Amino acid sequence: MMISWTSSYRLTTPFNIYKNVFIPVGEYHWDRHQFTYGSPQNRRLMMNLFERFGSYYNGHLNEARVRATYRANERLSFSFSEEWDRFRLPVPGGDFSVVWWAVFKRITHSRAFLRSPR
Repeated sequence: MMISWTSSYRLTTPFNIYKNVFIPVGEYHWDRHQFTYGSPQNRRLMMNLFERFGSYYNGHLNEARVRATYRANERLSFSFSEEWDRFRLPVPGGDFSVVWWAVFKRITHSRAFLRSPR
């Protein structure tokens, strides 16, 4: 599935986006696009792929994420996620990448949390 949107943001103070990289005060507009794909959510092992790209603070930002989830039973699941963010910004030091990962454990103590509200 593909989604696109436009955002605007006004900075009233410099934004320290990463280490010694600052986005100056000003008004910014960006267009972002996103692709997502995932396996069926009713399986014991699930995969999700995510790609977001487009303009960002007068530069570009590409994001890629993969998440694998293992559902041990109806109340316990484990997920591993890794993301790569590639920044290309028109400021000193604005060409950098960040890679991060996360591990999640989800425990549902009651089946009531699994049901939709009426």
